Amino acid sequence: MPRGSERSTVRSLQTSIWGSEIMRAEMEPSQKLIERFVLRYLRSIGGEVDETNSAWGVRLPADELGRFDRRELELALGPTEGDDQIVDGVIRPGSAFVDEMLEDAVGTAPLGRLDIEFDDTPKTLLDERTTNGVTAEARSFTPYYDRRAVVVLYHISVETVSRYETRELRAAAVDAESLMNLPKVARRFLTVTSSVNGPCVHKKADLKQSEVHSIWSSIEERLVNDMRPVVQRYREQAAEAARVEFSEYREVHEARISQFERELEQLDRRLNQLGLNESESGGEAHADRLRTRNDLKSRRQDIEKELQRLQSVRQEGFADQRQKVADRHRVSVRVNPDSFTEIRYEAGDMELHLHQGSESRYLTVGYGQGVGPIQELRCDQCDINFTEHNPIGGLDDGIFCSDCYDDD
Repeated sequence: MPRGSERSTVRSLQTSIWGSEIMRAEMEPSQKLIERFVLRYLRSIGGEVDETNSAWGVRLPADELGRFDRRELELALGPTEGDDQIVDGVIRPGSAFVDEMLEDAVGTAPLGRLDIEFDDTPKTLLDERTTNGVTAEARSFTPYYDRRAVVVLYHISVETVSRYETRELRAAAVDAESLMNLPKVARRFLTVTSSVNGPCVHKKADLKQSEVHSIWSSIEERLVNDMRPVVQRYREQAAEAARVEFSEYREVHEARISQFERELEQLDRRLNQLGLNESESGGEAHADRLRTRNDLKSRRQDIEKELQRLQSVRQEGFADQRQKVADRHRVSVRVNPDSFTEIRYEAGDMELHLHQGSESRYLTVGYGQGVGPIQELRCDQCDINFTEHNPIGGLDDGIFCSDCYDDD
């Protein structure tokens, strides 16, 4: 089969063509990216957009009004404030109109199907899995059957009770049968769907629910591991914020104890002064002193009771407040899939010619057009997979990883 661009079919369960647009609009909310996203979305539902420098006139088809209450809209381009009162919506990062449209695209986008062209078969393969001057030349590809890949768009949100940390939209792709990770498919999918003039043809997909569950389980397990450093960073930040908050609380608590202790000392001095004059009896002055003394004693009892409570809290290590602060800064990680997009690609055998100086070897591997090798390649000596961290390092009397080759 001659080399050339191969066309593969993509069927989307939900939001397939919006993945890259939503991702860019949420993660890089520049005015230009927001305008591009809104324009693509309106056109995809059949809207006619009359673009001017400061405002867009939009006419929607009668059957695609969605959340709009009329067919003709006037949309202002940001960042002017206050335009929300005189137009139907403002197109700028963070505006209510754009936020609602992003939610619509994620949650209620049309089911889709589109065709994408994979790149030509590269002249060399395994570049990231070779070292010591080893090269792998792609000689010929023989397709035998079709395989299915699935691109999953998913949201990752990291938040605490006290504040919202981050929300990101990401993509991952796996083979539908083997669940092998296919990063090239995800990258190609996002490249194709990010174009303003990209495909917008929609048809229903036929992925089975059992397939969706198994695919998501495999991706979720991997992405949770990939997210560990990010989550750890947020946890460290949350722990530091909790430490600062608790430290401030403890300082305020100690200050209140010191204040009440000083007030008790002052009350004791005043009571002692009043007691020195108790030899005087009768008269209005004596009655006033008694009333004052009783008031001071009552005040002293209240302060002493509160002081004992504060000292007891301190003695117990501020357990309740520690728990409240910990709960407020507890990191919560949520991962939710937004779409599953099926991609069919041709699979077969790829003949590779490996070179290293005067040494050469021929190797046939399972290969997917636009996907890359779809089978594990192992060292002839240690039987460990060749990876970026364990590359092919030698071809002397076999195909060996760099560790085994160096040991020889």
